[in-house]
Parts: sequence; C-alpha cells; structure tokens
Amino acid sequence: MDSIINWIRRSGLQTLLISLAVVVGAGLFLSIISVSWTIVDKSLWKESFCLSSDCIESTKDLFAGSIAVFKIFSEIGAWVATVGGIVVALLNYINSTTATAFGNHVSHSRIFYDYLTAEIAKRDRLKPSNIDIYRIYALAFDNSRLGVMQVSVNYRSKMKDLANVIEASNALMQSASVDGFRFRDHQHRLIAALADLGIKLTTQPRIDFFEVEEEVFGLLDAINHVFCSEDPIDRLPQRNYR
Repeated sequence: MDSIINWIRRSGLQTLLISLAVVVGAGLFLSIISVSWTIVDKSLWKESFCLSSDCIESTKDLFAGSIAVFKIFSEIGAWVATVGGIVVALLNYINSTTATAFGNHVSHSRIFYDYLTAEIAKRDRLKPSNIDIYRIYALAFDNSRLGVMQVSVNYRSKMKDLANVIEASNALMQSASVDGFRFRDHQHRLIAALADLGIKLTTQPRIDFFEVEEEVFGLLDAINHVFCSEDPIDRLPQRNYR
C-alpha cells in the first residue's frame, strides 16, 4: 500500500507541475499572440517611444484584453496549484499515517510473539512447533496493519466455538443417557476447534490429552487476559468432564 501511495504522490506532483506549466504557458502564449496582433493591427511600431501618463494609460487600454487573458490563466493556475497542493498534502498525510500504523503493527505483533513464546516455555507439555503464533495474531488482530488493535469478531467467534465444545462435553458428562460423554468424540471436536485457532493437537491417551488440554486453555486465557483487556473475552468454562 505504501508503494502505491508513493507512486500516486509522485505522479500527482508531476501532474500538478505539468498542469501548472501548461496553464501558465497557454496564458503566456495567448497573451503574446494578442499583444502581437494588437501591435500589428494598430501599427504601434510606427509610434514614438513615450512614458507620459497619457501614453501609459493609452497603452494600458490597448492591451487590456491581452492582460485580461493572462490574468484569467494566472487565476486558473493558482486554482490548480491550490487544489493540487491540497491533494499532495493529503497523500503525504496518508503516507505518514500508514507508516505509523505499520510501525505500531510491527511493535504490537513482536510483543505478542515474545509474550506467547515465554508463556509456551512455561508449559512443559506444549510444543512451540504446534502453535502458530503469527496465525493466532493475524486471527485476533486482523486489522493491525492499519493501526487498529481491536480484537476481531472472527477470533471471538473461534473462542466461542471452543467454549461451546467444553460446555457440550460438560453437559454430556452430566447426562444420564447411554450416549453420554465419550472421550474420543470430545478429543476430535476439541482438536478441530483448536486447529481453527492455529493450535495443533494430536490424539493421545486420555490422561495425557487432558493435561495438554489444560495447558492450552491456560495459554489462551492468558492471551485473552493480557491482549483483550479493553474488550474482555470470558475465560474458558471450567471442565467437569475430566
């Protein structure tokens, strides 16, 4: 986007200068033609040189039309310069704002990466290779390149889907139905929900999977607590199916 804006700015400046040159040049050209025509038509070359007030007033009247032509084109040139200057200034402002927004994006994403890396290191059962930090960031802050650090609707939706998986498993655990909680079904549902968030889990024995699950939930709650504090996301539901 920066390259496009810079190209537009350079092209706009070139267009402005060319337009001014054309307008001023056209006005000067027409004025010279008008002056020349008047001199020939009135045979002014036959007149003697004179600087008296009467001569100056007479000359002014003779070339009033030529002066008016140049004045009109000068006013058009001034209008073009004013409008063009405003456009160029606006493009400069947009370019500066875009650069600032991108700088904020880089800084914010780096803080996010460093924080998540440190949190993952605290959890023995989580592998950094199974957690796509930049995907999580891109999902959570999809407009950060524009300087908008607001948590995205899509991320909130994915977190809600994950919470729904937990609540559904809790409900099945408490159900008296013969088709109640089944670990394998829960495991597959949870793996799919976490994959949408950029976290890869594999099928494991029940106890091992629950321990990994606990660390993943703790990691997500930590992210949401630190980076979504202005518009909080609820903590994940307590697990009653363990």
